[in-house]
Amino acid sequence: SRAPNHTWLIDLTTIPTGGGFWTPWLPFALSQCWPFCWWVVVVLDHFSRKVIAAGLFAKQPNALELCTVLDHAVRKAGRPPKYTITDQGPQFREEYDDWCSWHDVEPRFGALGRHGSIAVIERFMRTMKQEFLRRILVPYRRDDMAGALASFTTWYNEHRPHGHLHGATPDEIYRGVRPACEGPRFEPRPDYPCRRRKWHNLRAKKGTPLALAITYVDGNPNLPIVELRAAA
Repeated sequence: SRAPNHTWLIDLTTIPTGGGFWTPWLPFALSQCWPFCWWVVVVLDHFSRKVIAAGLFAKQPNALELCTVLDHAVRKAGRPPKYTITDQGPQFREEYDDWCSWHDVEPRFGALGRHGSIAVIERFMRTMKQEFLRRILVPYRRDDMAGALASFTTWYNEHRPHGHLHGATPDEIYRGVRPACEGPRFEPRPDYPCRRRKWHNLRAKKGTPLALAITYVDGNPNLPIVELRAAA
């Protein structure tokens, strides 16, 4: 990808609820639908790794429902991508091709049955599950589940440093601003030479004592925001 919104990655996954899937074999296997699991559709910007949009469904969404999520992503981004990359699931057929043609998008597909062909968004799904959803009791109520996904998306986009992005957040890369958050910079070393024009937003004197502050997105202890602030 050359810039934000150049290529979008699209994928679906299942999220077991509090009861979870029972066993993977018949006749004890449970249906892959609510109340046993949720279906989540994710649209991810390849360049910045930012979550553009996410859709929540009680059962496996069809192509029209998928396209509704894509329309929402286009409204949020302000434009469609040049390319999309997906697997070859049943949602990505005629209706999806029509959506791509209407928005002048060139669809591309991962190799059928080949692990890693859409590795970037698969890695995001793993992060979402390991760092958040497997640490909470997944809600049964739709509003609660939608709220949990929104909180994670905010944390992932705005506050979680990304290894591939060399410690930047997806929002910083997507917006082309680093740091994305606005605030003062502090210099704790009293004898460090510091030119004013370089540290144009330095708000405190050199040698400022700092304190570690940890807050949480929407009060969720699994979504920490770690900051250094001037000690009181």
